Amino acid sequence: MLRLPDAPNNPGLACRANLQMAPWLALVDAEGRWIRPGIPLASCHNHLPDAVNEALDALPLTTVATRPLAEIESARPDMAGCGQRWVDMAEVATMADPDALPGTLRSPFLAGQTVRLCVYDVPRSEQESGKAAGVLVHGTVLRGGRRAAVEDAVRTSAPANPCNARASRFAVLRPMTGSDPRTYVELDGCRRITVVAAGDRRVIAQGDAALIELIDKP
Repeated sequence: MLRLPDAPNNPGLACRANLQMAPWLALVDAEGRWIRPGIPLASCHNHLPDAVNEALDALPLTTVATRPLAEIESARPDMAGCGQRWVDMAEVATMADPDALPGTLRSPFLAGQTVRLCVYDVPRSEQESGKAAGVLVHGTVLRGGRRAAVEDAVRTSAPANPCNARASRFAVLRPMTGSDPRTYVELDGCRRITVVAAGDRRVIAQGDAALIELIDKP
């Protein structure tokens, strides 16, 4: 199968939009010598012929060694429901949303929705990016008095103050269903708050120490 030539490139053929990367493949002989062969390409030269894919899929595989590169999703039960990485939309709204203005926020939670709180640390390398991505620290479900206190503090927050500081920590409050609205609270830096919902004009409000104390605990 590997001896097949590449198919002729046909400019009049409708090609797939996806770019399929050829796998890393080596052939090893009985003495341990190895070589990386070329892999035939289909007519668009951006994917493999079906016959080659089928032959590769049919190969028996044996795991020789494994090495973790990075954690994509944590398995800890208390983090269930929170993405391992998240973007601080309070910063995005301030830096990149021309319609976002300081103002008073509407209620961040809808009646009857169960709300999850997720707290993220922003690595220093991300803090100047303009779209800071945080790494999950802890998550929980807001219940009872704590939920009511957080909701009241967000709803009664004042319009945001002028500020250019970068946040190294932020929180996301969102329904367990994964739907809108989602509320972002920066836990340091400018301590901005914004509620994100489809079709709504973005408003930036000002957090304070009392709100941060309510939020930033497991």
